[in-house]
Amino acid sequence: MGKKNSEEKTIGVFGICGLILFYFSFIPYLLLVWSAIMGVDTFFGGDSFNGYEYGFKAVAYMGMCLTCLIPVIPVCLIYQILFGILYIRKRPQEIRRPAVIYSAAFMALILLPCLAYSAREFIYYVRSVPEIRSFLTGKYGEEVSKECKIKLDDMQNEDFDVYTPILSSDQSFTVNRNREGDFDDHGYLILGFANENEDFREDLNSYLDDKYDLPENMHFEARCTNIEFGNFRYGDDYSSIIPTAEYSIDRIYVELKDANQDILKETLIGIWKEQCPKFADSLGNSLVIIISVNGEAVANMQITMPVPANQNLPVGSIGVLDAGNKYGLYEDAFFI
Repeated sequence: MGKKNSEEKTIGVFGICGLILFYFSFIPYLLLVWSAIMGVDTFFGGDSFNGYEYGFKAVAYMGMCLTCLIPVIPVCLIYQILFGILYIRKRPQEIRRPAVIYSAAFMALILLPCLAYSAREFIYYVRSVPEIRSFLTGKYGEEVSKECKIKLDDMQNEDFDVYTPILSSDQSFTVNRNREGDFDDHGYLILGFANENEDFREDLNSYLDDKYDLPENMHFEARCTNIEFGNFRYGDDYSSIIPTAEYSIDRIYVELKDANQDILKETLIGIWKEQCPKFADSLGNSLVIIISVNGEAVANMQITMPVPANQNLPVGSIGVLDAGNKYGLYEDAFFI
């Protein structure tokens, strides 16, 4: 006991200054505490940090900033370690104890709000997952819902990453709440599926060309809005599920041998009267018609569906592209 006391050294002026500096070196950690409680708006960091972050992510981001951009934390940490090992450790207990308590208090200030936020995230996740699975069942079927893995991405924006065997293992689609407060994927699963199956869009368009018996010089461009995936898995042949697709027909490409104003107007009216009734249920507010001559786009036409503002009549419009000037085309709009 006497030997231990004899090894403890008293504190001098240098030690007092060093001890004051030791305590002040914890001030940068207040930014970590603030980040843990209030969150932080991220402005770099790639895919690891996105938007406003809270909890452990906010602390990690602020720590990265104070380490990489302004290396304050490494300097303070090195000083704290060296001063603690080389100086405070050999000082009397009344010097060591406050330093240890001070350090532990800062650790607690950082950890407690992070743990509290993580607990909130966990509770929110547990409550939201059944609702998300219910949405997926209603839109895509029980097969998709029961096999997907759901991960909370951002509690503040209510964003969830959903992994499904329909997509490759490293791909996910986002589900979050819409304006009505219900969960929705906003078509992200269909988009991801179409992006990973590059020929799907064109195969769907060709299927619709045949289904609606379009003339040979016409070709659809449709937007898939839903599909019954059933037992489809990433890498399978999707041709068997194309007939189950729900879609919106947004555009028709038309190839002509020649073009003038009368031909364009006749073509537009003919599409409205002869083709549109076949797929009226799949039309939105308008239908775009791209006219080409010898493979060169010359005009961009549009049929706007009947609305009260237009006397409940369809409106046709003709827009001229650069290549259409040599055909004497001009812009026009008319009731059909």
